[in-house]
Amino acid sequence: SAEGFVVSHQVYAGNPGDTSTLGDAVASAQATGMQVRTVFADSAYGNETADAVLDEVRIPDRVIPRQGPAVPPELTPRWPRRDRHRAGVEGRISHLKRRYGLGRSRLKGHDGAKIWVGYGVLAHNVDRRVALEGIYELRPGELQAGLDLLHALLAALGND
Repeated sequence: SAEGFVVSHQVYAGNPGDTSTLGDAVASAQATGMQVRTVFADSAYGNETADAVLDEVRIPDRVIPRQGPAVPPELTPRWPRRDRHRAGVEGRISHLKRRYGLGRSRLKGHDGAKIWVGYGVLAHNVDRRVALEGIYELRPGELQAGLDLLHALLAALGND
């Protein structure tokens, strides 16, 4: 999202090709109620397969460098600014890997990896929310209230 929240994440077994995951990513973001108007992606998505997926879900605005020669949208005056924004997303991915441990799961198996990534994304989004709200100093009792909320969330997920 524009505020830096991770609104969609998937964990796949193996190493699927990028374009085969695009439809799931867009559908997952739309399932949250988000209106996806623009897709920013790297050049691995710059092909006809990704175009067909985005045409199917009716997303015309794409900031995806093409594989091969430049196409007309890449030649517009607005393209360099939009491409720099797209490249900035890679920094968020690097941040998730380094700060939240998403470079390697410490839990076993595919299910463990899904849990590891889910909690990493949750921690990131909580940090983003705190940063946006300007909540930096906890008053007495707030830490315990936060811990109680986390305990209730874990209990609801069956991970007590």
